[in-house]
Amino acid sequence: MSALLVFCKQHPTILLQDEVLEAICSILPAPLPNPSPGYSLAVVLLYLIVKDASDWTWTLVECFIDDSLHERYWVDRLCAGALVDNIVTAFGTTAPTEDLYTACELTYPERFQHRKVVKERFANLPNKALKVEAIVAQIVEVCERKSDGAPRNLLKTMSACAGCAQVRLLAAQKMDSWLLNGKLQRHAMELLLWVACNVRSVLSAEDVDTLGALLRLRALKSKQINNLFNVALKEILSHDSDFMAAVMKLLLANEFSSNRFPYNMTMIHSLFTFDNASASKVLAGELCQMLAAKEEYLRVSRTFLREFVRSLLRVDFDFALFTRYLFETLTEKYVPTAVPAHLFKSLMELCWMLPFLAVTPLVREGTQLRRNTNITLTQTHIDALLRFYAEVRGFFEVCVEFLASHHAYCTDSRLFVYSFYRLLYLAPVDLLFKCRQLAIGGGCDTVCASHFRRSS
Repeated sequence: MSALLVFCKQHPTILLQDEVLEAICSILPAPLPNPSPGYSLAVVLLYLIVKDASDWTWTLVECFIDDSLHERYWVDRLCAGALVDNIVTAFGTTAPTEDLYTACELTYPERFQHRKVVKERFANLPNKALKVEAIVAQIVEVCERKSDGAPRNLLKTMSACAGCAQVRLLAAQKMDSWLLNGKLQRHAMELLLWVACNVRSVLSAEDVDTLGALLRLRALKSKQINNLFNVALKEILSHDSDFMAAVMKLLLANEFSSNRFPYNMTMIHSLFTFDNASASKVLAGELCQMLAAKEEYLRVSRTFLREFVRSLLRVDFDFALFTRYLFETLTEKYVPTAVPAHLFKSLMELCWMLPFLAVTPLVREGTQLRRNTNITLTQTHIDALLRFYAEVRGFFEVCVEFLASHHAYCTDSRLFVYSFYRLLYLAPVDLLFKCRQLAIGGGCDTVCASHFRRSS
């Protein structure tokens, strides 16, 4: 046996024949006594023979899929790691890093810890796309036949094939039931991580549908699954800057639909923790375009921002930056002669309430204590107030700069002056108190959802 291995190492090209490879592959599906060195020997022989070849036979892929979906006699063996990693290149799959596994509190597979050279081995294979489609069809057939009682081997195989868009979409559609299945949960969590690492572009219809399915997961009650989802979402966003806008649009469509999803706000909050500036820009852009579509969307936009800032975003809301992005969307997307007549007024109504929404409990408490001459403010209160005052000053600067530079967007001189007074809080005090009476509730939610569906 050792002599055979030495011969393969020294003369691999002599055995690099289709007949030899098929003969070795025919051994792998056969049930051998346990424990038996037969599987390990066959796998090591295969790798020694083909490792220096640039083009591998498709028989290796078929052999891998057959064992992966069924008995897994050899694909999980440590000695098969190098062979399997190269076979998986047929699907263009990107494996998660050890850091991602650790962040998700998952055990990093031992075979990945000693990865050898991995190259694209099937790039020049004739009819490769058709061969991959046949394997995907096989996976789909097994998945539909097993339904919720899918074997864990299926989930492991789908992880290896996550480079295929159809496999990612199928996994996302079935993910909820698998995450809620105690026997499959760990494997489903690992599959979710593999799917996230392989979602590549918003230009792919399958990947957009995959995102939509993932953003409606109901298994996020578990702390570990919720943490895993945040890691997966952050990984997806890192692949393409356009994913931030795609995810935000899908979440807002869910938020304003008649069947409101309970975790939308939490997910939007996660986007802000990943990249506050980018999330602010995208959200401001989406709301501005929504306001441009219909004047009736102002009320639901107010309600959404009120709930978002006060209920979930328990940190300082950079309303000055958000206001700047609202105005930038107006000036970049529309010209003064073609802007909807109601948009300027709607933006003014939305912007002037933002500082009120951003008043945190600490700022409110510090303001109340400041009025009491017998109490000395703590440094925490002083820092919170100074930070809030700086943001208000920045808000005023943004508003004045916009009104001075882009007055052409308002054709009504009375509305322009009125907006100036409101944005700088120079209007009568009784008018300012109306901010506390902003509408709470919907009525326009379903209409807003239809807007996002049309624009997707």
